[in-house]
Amino acid sequence: MTSISQQTISSDMTAAYGEMAEQLRAMLVSQPRRAESDAIRLTVRVNDINPLQWLKAQAVCPRMYWSDRLGMAEIAGCGIAHRLDGRLPKRSDLLIVGSSDMRYYGGMRFDGQATRGARWSDFGAASFVIPRFELVRCHGETDFVCNLVGMESSVDLDGIIRQLEKLTTTIDQDISSMPHLLERLDAPAQTEWETRISQVLDDLHGGVLRKIVLARRIELQFDREIDPLSMLQRLDTPGCYRFFWESSPGMAFVSISPERLYRRDGRHIECEALAGTRPRGKTVAEDNRLGRELLGSDKDGREHSFVTEAIREALSMICDKVRGGNDITIMKLPRLQHLLASFKGKLRDGVSNREILDFLHPTPAVAGYPIDQACDRLTTLESFDRGWYSGPVGWLGSGDRAEFAVAIRSALAQGKRLTLYAGAGIVEGSDPKQEWDESENKMSQFLALFS
Repeated sequence: MTSISQQTISSDMTAAYGEMAEQLRAMLVSQPRRAESDAIRLTVRVNDINPLQWLKAQAVCPRMYWSDRLGMAEIAGCGIAHRLDGRLPKRSDLLIVGSSDMRYYGGMRFDGQATRGARWSDFGAASFVIPRFELVRCHGETDFVCNLVGMESSVDLDGIIRQLEKLTTTIDQDISSMPHLLERLDAPAQTEWETRISQVLDDLHGGVLRKIVLARRIELQFDREIDPLSMLQRLDTPGCYRFFWESSPGMAFVSISPERLYRRDGRHIECEALAGTRPRGKTVAEDNRLGRELLGSDKDGREHSFVTEAIREALSMICDKVRGGNDITIMKLPRLQHLLASFKGKLRDGVSNREILDFLHPTPAVAGYPIDQACDRLTTLESFDRGWYSGPVGWLGSGDRAEFAVAIRSALAQGKRLTLYAGAGIVEGSDPKQEWDESENKMSQFLALFS
């Protein structure tokens, strides 16, 4: 396997595309015939350009976007250099990722099963892509990138140059206005959802099931097609991962998730348990009171403990050492605050990302406890397909490096329709009305855009 990384410097996107085309044309002459596993990453340094605004200007699908919770790194990508559908990349797939910065991005369904119905048909059970083109902003520097994987002939390079020429150089700095909301449909309606919670509470009383996370959705209908990237730009998301995946034009999934499933670097892994919810206060005093109330809540404490114990048990199956999970703090987000516990571990030699996901996903934060019984019960309680909502989304790279978030606080954009998803953890002592309000709060960032 041959890995090549080349970089030039340019001042704007028009010049950057030209510089990239020159690099590709030079390869037509200078590069010998390459093996199928060869990976080449060409980069051109550019002035600071917003990756979301660049991505919004491009018409090439699929389109994807990822940013970490601290806002230190964000990656916008379009087109396909290499794609894997229906499964997570294996170690043999990652051998083609020659550069440490070349990654697969993508996501998976919550249940890992085949798609039910047309709503999620474009997404599949899983889909991961090394984008053909990327705009990467990290640590104050911005690069335009072209990824080449398994290039075997000059015909391939000619085709990529033609793809490059189709990219748009005109980048609109303005954020598009939101469409006018025509209709809202809750599925299920509040009365039906609260009735289901009452049924769950009967199941919990004296039974094996200790917790279940019941999801609901809101369908919003607009007077014109919604631009999910403009929506993502408008969302106030400090402390959250931001993920965007457009499988085909007009069909996009968006998540603004505070919840890390895991991050690994070689054999080192970090995980989090996130559960229990309170709104933010309107004053500092009220905010602190709500935080103390959350920390002291027996109901929220039990809900969170199921998550911590399940993660600790899962990590013990794949790690030689596990630390953390005992110190509970408050994660404060713009609209909500949650109970948080962190874990660190050293993975056993040879543990793959597939094994990590098999053990960690789903956690009781999105399914319930015990996990298998909760997932079985959800198939009868939830009348809709979760799709990628509450599934793992993120990236994988060489050197056993990966990071996945849990795709909560999510929306599915389909033309003039936007479907919002959120859930609530139900344990003994849960109040159906309060759980409705909590799930409404979790969707409030999206809803506020159209109020």
